[in-house]
Amino acid sequence: MAKFALISVADKTGIVELASNLVMLGYEIISTGGTEGKLNAAGITTIDISTFTGIPEMLDGRVKTLNNWIYAGILAKRDGSHDAEIDELELKLIDIVVVNLYPFESTIASGAASHDEALENIDIGGVSLLRASAKNYKSVWSVSSVAQYGQLMTGLELQLDGLLDRAAKIRQEMAVESFRLAGS
Repeated sequence: MAKFALISVADKTGIVELASNLVMLGYEIISTGGTEGKLNAAGITTIDISTFTGIPEMLDGRVKTLNNWIYAGILAKRDGSHDAEIDELELKLIDIVVVNLYPFESTIASGAASHDEALENIDIGGVSLLRASAKNYKSVWSVSSVAQYGQLMTGLELQLDGLLDRAAKIRQEMAVESFRLAGS
């Protein structure tokens, strides 16, 4: 079964290295807009979000990730209770969500963008992705900042080594941070 990681970040620091490491671990990368462009330019093959969902971005990119196929892939329980529906719908499960949000408050405060420009960059889908992945933290990695990339890789290594309890503890800590950032 394919393994998927969804990556859509405002701060692209370290994203090429992270995506490269995920690809080496067998993950296919689903991505959007500028993140997809940066990864593709670095030679990393991605699946465009519209290709993954079968639905184009809408409203000048305001609606990209707000899609049932994305959220079902993140929120599906991996304990067997959703298996029949996963199979029936042919859902593709998303195991890792990497999202960092546009720095709206600091951008407004610095004057780097007009109020209207900043409003266009308020992240709706990203907050929802973080909340969904954090809600299903027992199965999905919720990565909300560049500072967590090392934690993710450590957790994935622990998981590969069969140290599932230790990996689960890291996933839970990361979920708590996602809820803090995205609102609880």
